[in-house]
Amino acid sequence: FEQQAQADIDMVVACSKDAIVMVEGGAAEAAEADVIDALMFAHKAAQPVLELIERMRAAVGKEKRLFEAVVLDPKIAKRVSEICDKGIIEASLIKEKKKRYDTYKELKTKLTETRQAIIRYETLARELEGTLEYLRTCQACRPPRTTQQDCPHCPEDHGMKQEPALVAGFHTDPGRSERILLHVAPENP
Repeated sequence: FEQQAQADIDMVVACSKDAIVMVEGGAAEAAEADVIDALMFAHKAAQPVLELIERMRAAVGKEKRLFEAVVLDPKIAKRVSEICDKGIIEASLIKEKKKRYDTYKELKTKLTETRQAIIRYETLARELEGTLEYLRTCQACRPPRTTQQDCPHCPEDHGMKQEPALVAGFHTDPGRSERILLHVAPENP
């Protein structure tokens, strides 16, 4: 610690075998060449420690975990880009740290809200698809159902494990054109 108190440069360097990964620290005043020399020294000094870690891993017999990057669906990646890219670029140019981080937080909130809305819409789309399938099977009912109240209480199975969240009444009166009326079923307890 005595050397650290007398040093011109105070730096913490994280390294891998092949590269410098992270640098934190500072100096009251230091020449660029001195900073570069300090970084190279830190990288060289870290190599014996990294070799020891590798030998310990091999002795234990544990395989090195491989990193597998998560690949986003291209549609999702495009949508995230549309929502965030411009704002991130603008935020990164804000010099005041608190304001910059607040802007990042607003972008994250906007992205989270958009994700939740997409999940709600996808759920609704699935429910509507289930209802449409239910309707297709309702058309085959004999005798035909003629009121909105008939369908939710239809004794026919229609091949469904359970009644869809949105249950439809399908009107087949010959005197009027066919139309669909939706009745929202109460949620299952």
